[in-house]
Amino acid sequence: MEDRIHRDATPTQAGILWVSTYNLLGLNYPPDLVSDVMQGVRGMEDSSTYQATIAKGRIAGIEMGRVDEARNLLLRLGLRRLGLVPLRIAEMIDQTRDAGVLEALFERVLEIESWDELLP
Repeated sequence: MEDRIHRDATPTQAGILWVSTYNLLGLNYPPDLVSDVMQGVRGMEDSSTYQATIAKGRIAGIEMGRVDEARNLLLRLGLRRLGLVPLRIAEMIDQTRDAGVLEALFERVLEIESWDELLP
């Protein structure tokens, strides 16, 4: 496959073909096997589609980190100010995936006197 792509495809086409191959292999095989098979493939990292996939993953990872940090700060501050977190509140906080919502709740903890007041 590598010989054929190297011989018949432009560098841009080669990158797209390698990224497509990588993604299609990932539909049927475990990540470790795909990594082993694709190890040493030249040009894939230079592909614009590969770079777009990496960028998308990076953005998603940053957002997940932001959500986790907001959740952590909300629970830590709430515990100090309001005491133990009731189960229903803890579940709601755990299910919230929007950092903006969690950050707003964090600020609200500074203004309330009990966990029951947290939710509007």
